[in-house]
Amino acid sequence: MPSPRAQLVLPVAAVTASLAAWLLAACNGPATPTRVVDRTGPLATPPAEVMAGAKPLDLRFAEGLRLVGVKPPERLARGTRATFTLLMLVEGDVTAMKPKVSVQLAPPAGDVVAGIGDHALLSARGIAEWRKGDLLVDTFGVSLPAELAANELALWVGLHEGKGLWRPEGPAGMVVDKRGRVELARVPLEGARVPEAKAEVPRAQGAIVVDGKLDEADWQRAARLGPFVAWDGMATITRPTTARMLWTPDALFVAFEATDPDVHSQYKKHDDPIYESEAVEVMIDADGDKDVYVELQAASNDVTFDAAFAGGARKNMDASYEAGHEVKAVVDGTLGDEAAQDVGFVSEWRIPVAALKDIPAGEPKVGASWKVNLFRLERLRTKGRITASEASAWSTPLSGDFHNLARFGTVTFVE
Repeated sequence: MPSPRAQLVLPVAAVTASLAAWLLAACNGPATPTRVVDRTGPLATPPAEVMAGAKPLDLRFAEGLRLVGVKPPERLARGTRATFTLLMLVEGDVTAMKPKVSVQLAPPAGDVVAGIGDHALLSARGIAEWRKGDLLVDTFGVSLPAELAANELALWVGLHEGKGLWRPEGPAGMVVDKRGRVELARVPLEGARVPEAKAEVPRAQGAIVVDGKLDEADWQRAARLGPFVAWDGMATITRPTTARMLWTPDALFVAFEATDPDVHSQYKKHDDPIYESEAVEVMIDADGDKDVYVELQAASNDVTFDAAFAGGARKNMDASYEAGHEVKAVVDGTLGDEAAQDVGFVSEWRIPVAALKDIPAGEPKVGASWKVNLFRLERLRTKGRITASEASAWSTPLSGDFHNLARFGTVTFVE
């Protein structure tokens, strides 16, 4: 992308009338740019030329700046440094201020941070000389990791001064994160796409006894889900997990098979916070509307937890909800004995359909598809103290929060 100085060679005639009209509208009449300023100081470039090719924005900050455009790269590549340019109009006296730009790159459907950082606007150079009507050209780079699970990245930008966030005013429905940042652009990421988790789940032909043994013939033809991947889609999982799944008209059957050299859980009662220790987990948003869904968990000692939500991720939690899922774990080793060298465990489940929430009428049935995800929380310990954790999932949530409904996988029921 050419720098503002390189754009000096562009003929003024190349700037279209529509661009000029947009510039006037975006800058709201009298507050049109009068000169261009970058980190080196004022430039001779006409403001309209600098705006050429920018994505138009209109985010006002009461402190005296307005974000009127962004120039992202056309594509991003893993392991490289990406360059972005922000265009800000000075509308008030900011000469005594020290504004900083807060930047984050993250997958739109997750909060795994691919690049983050704060920098002083225009490196804090020449602020005392800024004047109303200046178009500030702030160019910065963000380094991307070589390993990155995403198909595209969203650029989030905000302004702050010290610990005080500058709150933007913009279009209705604009989303502002907790750091005062707003999504400005999305850019495709080159390379292999993050796979979508999908499975065809066969109907059980015979009776399933929930005993943790998986010795019924149906388990041999069950759908295989996994191996599970890290919560961020990148980290190495040292204690692998796979799952199997079957269905009948009145139940889902799930079996987790987990490698674990130290199987343990200190919780004893139903609805204890087993998610703070070791657990396997199923979330079901059957109709995929990202509204009503349930969360079911089990520990290796068969303690269970269940909750229902309505209105979106983690909204209106109903801790009184009872799914009635039946579980049985078989541990290959000695449960709770840190000194013993365990192999792992199997956790077999039966989930009654009648107790699930927001299930389409007549389902499950052949040909129907549900949105679900499966997870495992693994806690590594030394002398009884948790020293590390591994969080893995069938469909990577691309988030430190498993409740990322947009990343649930799809199971389709087959005969």
